Amino acid sequence: MIFQNILYVALGSVLGSWLRFYLINFSANLWHKKYFGTILVNSIATFLLSISWPLFNKGIETYSSLGLFYIIGFIGSLSTFSTFIIEVLESLFERNWIRSFSMITYSLFISFTVGFIGLKIAST
Repeated sequence: MIFQNILYVALGSVLGSWLRFYLINFSANLWHKKYFGTILVNSIATFLLSISWPLFNKGIETYSSLGLFYIIGFIGSLSTFSTFIIEVLESLFERNWIRSFSMITYSLFISFTVGFIGLKIAST
């Protein structure tokens, strides 16, 4: 049973981290700023989690095979909070206060907005 659970998490993680890698590099080539990609993947992960969260609250357990694959594996590896923090800290160390503040503001505003939209869609 433990091996099977590990396999579900691992499979979801491979897909989520591949998508994160692709989207961050795609956005870096498009906008020439890597932190836009971090904001993008965190926003997508927030939306996907928020739109599916009611399903997990109404019967599908987070630690079921689907929960392990999707929430812990896929969403967990798609989102990248630690990268966001490092990018903000780098900007702070460079004394780029406007970029640091903008990154925090945009990331939180966009994530809360798409999370709210996802929960509203899921509850209809």
